[in-house]
Amino acid sequence: MLGFLVVVGGYLKKCLSVLSLCFIVLVGVLFKLALSMSD
Repeated sequence: MLGFLVVVGGYLKKCLSVLSLCFIVLVGVLFKLALSMSD
């Protein structure tokens, strides 16, 4: 049971890091779009 929790915890942490990375990229793209539209 403990090993299962460790595996799930590691998987969730990996998913969270990937999600946060995608979120940062998305925010950066939106920021560039907003800057190009304001010109």
